Amino acid sequence: MSAAAKVESINTVQSRVTVTVPADQVNRTFVKVAEKIQKKAKMDGFRPGKAPLSLIRKAYKESIGYEVSDVLIRDSLHEALTAEGINPISPPYVDSLSVPNEDATYEFSAVVDLMPAVPLDESVKHMAVAFTEYQANETSVDRELQALAKRSAKKGSLPDDQEAQSNHWVTVSRFGVLDNQLLPHWEAKPFSFELGVDPLHPEELAGSIHGMKKGERKTLDVTLPTDFQDASLAGKAVQFHVNLHAVETLTIPTIDEEWAKDLEAPSLEALRKDIAEQIETNVKKMTMDSIQSGVTQALEKKFTFEVPPTMVERMIDQQIQDSRLSDKEKTSALKDKELRKELRSGAISQIRISLVLQELVKQEKIQVTDEELQAHFTEKFASLLDKHPEEGVKVQKYLDTQKDRIRDQLMTGKLMDMLLEHATVTKTVQVV
Repeated sequence: MSAAAKVESINTVQSRVTVTVPADQVNRTFVKVAEKIQKKAKMDGFRPGKAPLSLIRKAYKESIGYEVSDVLIRDSLHEALTAEGINPISPPYVDSLSVPNEDATYEFSAVVDLMPAVPLDESVKHMAVAFTEYQANETSVDRELQALAKRSAKKGSLPDDQEAQSNHWVTVSRFGVLDNQLLPHWEAKPFSFELGVDPLHPEELAGSIHGMKKGERKTLDVTLPTDFQDASLAGKAVQFHVNLHAVETLTIPTIDEEWAKDLEAPSLEALRKDIAEQIETNVKKMTMDSIQSGVTQALEKKFTFEVPPTMVERMIDQQIQDSRLSDKEKTSALKDKELRKELRSGAISQIRISLVLQELVKQEKIQVTDEELQAHFTEKFASLLDKHPEEGVKVQKYLDTQKDRIRDQLMTGKLMDMLLEHATVTKTVQVV
């Protein structure tokens, strides 16, 4: 007689499986465990492994009982899940058990997390999506040239207790948080600019830096204007975290042919062309990020299905591991219950969107062929290979190591195009 199982639904993504193991199986397991211990046991008056089984069972009664429990749970739970056609997405959590007794049935229960069903229908192709299309012009190139001149300017040191003021060259990092989620396009590694001269968005950030000293940190709550350049964030309350790394003086060079050659460019015109290409690449990425943000927000409004707790915990772990915290800070953050609580809603949303997009890719049979992948790579590195054809081997090796990641990116792009084709789109054009 094999173990019997009863399955109860806790919610759409969790079930409780109660398993009853018959007495004869319990008895056989007691004997097997006792015999296993007998082979290694050392008891006074007996050679190793030769002590009578009755003495072994008496001397090791407690440890035998616990091991029998482990064996019965391991073997019968797997058997029960297979028989019931249950495929957990993570190891089951045994939430009710006791130490078994001989000549008696043994019962325990376990909670299993299940993959959620994604309720897709045709309405997903008819959502309202808002995004910003970023564009560039000659003014964009001029601004980048000026920024490049500032980055190549001569810096002068100041005392550590010097407060940041207008025209100082400051180096800061910052990230934004909205509804307990990090905003990827508002997360920046340390970058430098001329305080009070170079634009900083939102403007309140620049104001907060005035008067700060090197090494100082500040948290700022900003309600973005209703006409904010990124429509997906317009009118939203965002919390910004700002860290001031350096305060320096600045002597900016003249933008001319000599300066361009100092930067190892053939000419000022060639430098302008390179900058224009870089800006074009950046605005395309910014637009794609805005599209994905707009689609994500539309999907968040539409889908509210439950997500398994184990998937949520894994996502929180991943978010912490992917952060810029030090290893020591990550170890602490992983155990921080309050932090995990704050990150939970964002993790749930991220998992939902990921599952929806995966299901859409399957449903729409979206694929990226090797030929498309190679063509994308050829276009991406065309400028580099024109100037340095000898780099072709390195570029191909890079492609070979990044194929899966880039294929996923291209599939996401195709999916976004498909959704936008059918969606009601509100597009804002922003020149950068």
